[in-house]
Amino acid sequence: MGTTLNVDRVQEQKKLFWYNIIGSAVVLGWVFAMSALLNRLADYSIATAFLGLAPGGIAEMGITAMVVHADIPAVIAYQMFRLMFILLVIPPMLKSIFAKIN
Repeated sequence: MGTTLNVDRVQEQKKLFWYNIIGSAVVLGWVFAMSALLNRLADYSIATAFLGLAPGGIAEMGITAMVVHADIPAVIAYQMFRLMFILLVIPPMLKSIFAKIN
């Protein structure tokens, strides 16, 4: 197993590790900022706003909302909107962008 280990690949994976950490921190920071904004504008609790906006599965966010006593219907509604937006709006938008490029 170790005979195919390439030192250059290990260095590349260290770089990818840090990119992953930085990317995750940026996403979490954005979700926290938007949660604070949603908390002020829509008067949701921070837990409800965070779970509604956080990337993740609908079932996982719903169960987590149940455990932390957040507003489960609101969390599920935000997650469903996010999923429907990604499935219905993003593909045509990307198709039009790529059609302009080519």
